[in-house]
Amino acid sequence: MSWNDSDNQAGNDNAGDQSAQQPAMFVLADIPGLLVNVDDDDNEAGHVILHSDAGTKVSFTVFNVGGANGSCTVDIEVDGTWIKNWTSSDLAPQQSESTEVKGLGRYAKGWHEFLAYVNPGAGHHDHLTNTVDVLDP
Repeated sequence: MSWNDSDNQAGNDNAGDQSAQQPAMFVLADIPGLLVNVDDDDNEAGHVILHSDAGTKVSFTVFNVGGANGSCTVDIEVDGTWIKNWTSSDLAPQQSESTEVKGLGRYAKGWHEFLAYVNPGAGHHDHLTNTVDVLDP
């Protein structure tokens, strides 16, 4: 979802005051999606790709597609286990915020599923997943 796509989401049909009556509702942008990378703050060996000897971080963007100002919380899970959450700043309707969430831990060699989900969600585009392959020394 790009910035322009968010204008027509969550019943926001630009029909006068109707959209202003909706509460704040949030979606996660599918472009660029949920990016999983090496955490620069937990990477003594200087790895540039996901590695069992380095921490992980995620990046994503949230959009307020509702009709009121508000903030959202994005929870992060790895392999079905809750790890951490992040709370946005107060966003006006149609505003977005991009962030990095660091300190998600180190993972053994193999495939791992990272999941992000937003609350309050708009009923669509409320979660993103990324399954990544972690290398081993």
